[in-house]
Amino acid sequence: MSHLLRWPIEIGWEFKSCGNLLHLLVECARIGPTMFKHLKIFTTKRLDDILVVTPKGQAGSFLYNDLHREANTIRDAVLKPDVSHLVINLSKLQYFGSEFIGSLVSMAREVKNQKGQAALCAADPQMVEVLQNMSLFKLWPYFATEEEAVAALRAGEANPEPVQSNP
Repeated sequence: MSHLLRWPIEIGWEFKSCGNLLHLLVECARIGPTMFKHLKIFTTKRLDDILVVTPKGQAGSFLYNDLHREANTIRDAVLKPDVSHLVINLSKLQYFGSEFIGSLVSMAREVKNQKGQAALCAADPQMVEVLQNMSLFKLWPYFATEEEAVAALRAGEANPEPVQSNP
């Protein structure tokens, strides 16, 4: 915890309670390209009004409480008016469970509820197949790379795949 406390003091911030700590974290997100350094499950970065979230490690090894807490932190960041879009970069994952997918879906829904767009990207081929089978690409578009996802969101061209009707 001391490394979290030292940086705000160095730039002249003062906080007195845990409630202020959440405000501090959100403020750090607003002013810097790397948002939440305290997260164990996700890395985050800001690219203008786009929040890029990258799960790290093996999703099956995360504690549910940690996953829930960190997903809530990211959802809170998405509620800020200076975040319009979300990219979920899956490049660091090889496996994920239902709780993990649920947390990603809740983040993407929060962006959609705020009239923004979400996109998934960079999953390995097996994960792409699982995500397709779950019909997630009908809700949020998938891109091969983070750069493609960011470019599509910036251009307003990030559309989910059309729903295919069965012949």
